[in-house]
Parts: sequence; C-alpha cells; structure tokens
Amino acid sequence: MKTVFFLLLRLICYPALAIVGAAGVSLIVISVNGQCPPISEAGVACSTKFSQRQADFGLTVAGFSLDTGIPIVLAVGGLIFLMRDARRFFNRAPS
Repeated sequence: MKTVFFLLLRLICYPALAIVGAAGVSLIVISVNGQCPPISEAGVACSTKFSQRQADFGLTVAGFSLDTGIPIVLAVGGLIFLMRDARRFFNRAPS
C-alpha cells in the first residue's frame, strides 16, 4: 500500500515539476530574447505571437503558484523524489 501511494505521488509530482520548470524557463527566455518589455504585475505585451504565448504561459503558472501554492509544493515534492530516485539509481551495485 505504501509503494502504491508513493508511486501515485510521483505520478502527480513529476509533471508538476516539469510544468513549473517549463514556466520558469519560458520566463527566462522571454526576459533574455529582448522581444518583450520588462514584466510588471499587470502583464506583458510582446512583439511576436510566440513570445506572447510564452509570456502568458509563464505568467499564468507563476500567478497560479503564487495564489494557491499548490504547483510549487508539488514541484518541490517532485524535486525531492527526483533526488531520491537519482541517488538510488546511481548507488546501485553494478551487476
């Protein structure tokens, strides 16, 4: 039962980590590429549709994370599971 619980928790936390990570990367990209003005709390208007979509995605995830905290908590859980799984994978004895 414990194994099933942690498997389900991993199935929830890993995608949350991926989504929060992708949103962070998209916010970094739009701040570096120079097609968007600096981000304010009201939003941002970019010069291309692709940059605008990236900014909207990043700001939506960031706003939802700051309002509810759920994606951040799940992403931290995913990061913990990732570190534990990586440690377990690399500490295996070679066969």
